[in-house]
Amino acid sequence: MRTLSTIRRIRIVRVETPDRSSPVRRHGWRPLALAISVMALVGLSAAPALAASPGSSTGTITVAATAVYSVTVSPSFSFGICTANGGAPSTGSTLVFPNGYCFSGTASGSVYTAGVTITNTGAAGHIDVNGANADPSDLGTPWTLCGLATTTPCPSGGATPGANQFEMTTWGDPNGGNAYTTLSNSPVCDMAFDGGTSGGCSATSGASQIEGQNMVGPESSTDTSSTFTTTLTWTAGPS
Repeated sequence: MRTLSTIRRIRIVRVETPDRSSPVRRHGWRPLALAISVMALVGLSAAPALAASPGSSTGTITVAATAVYSVTVSPSFSFGICTANGGAPSTGSTLVFPNGYCFSGTASGSVYTAGVTITNTGAAGHIDVNGANADPSDLGTPWTLCGLATTTPCPSGGATPGANQFEMTTWGDPNGGNAYTTLSNSPVCDMAFDGGTSGGCSATSGASQIEGQNMVGPESSTDTSSTFTTTLTWTAGPS
């Protein structure tokens, strides 16, 4: 059994908590702990992703050349050969009423030769042609183009024009025979190309025709101008 004297020989050591405001507290173990924490965070960070490395291949597309359609026409023409009824007797170069006939080109006796050359200068295709109303020199009342191929039929559905109307055709001599096209204000197939043999107007590149024009004048004319002018237009297009 321990005695009091024995107890007195025990040394009591006081343990004190370090002052939180001491330099050791502030600048010693706390920064060390922070450093350890930062190191831990760095060690746990994810590794950066590797950049993608794409592959590619180039393809080539070949496009067909766009076809060009064109036509040339020369020279201008005039209706210089006129008759009272389409035959003899000649009235020179003057249209007479009612319903006189006039022709372009040249005449040698009873043979008429066409004089306008139409050439397909573009890609192979077909050739259309259209006429237009005839305008008087004083810009008064024009003559309307009429006929079976037009939106304005001649009287009784025939080819004999009425007052302030006229009818016109263009013709060529392909394959040894005449091919006539009754003109309209809208494009129609020029039958002189392809010879009219297939009911078409196909034209190879470089194909040409020499054509003449015929007209039947009005029954009467309101406008008394001495000259009237009309325009024929040929157009090339795809088949």
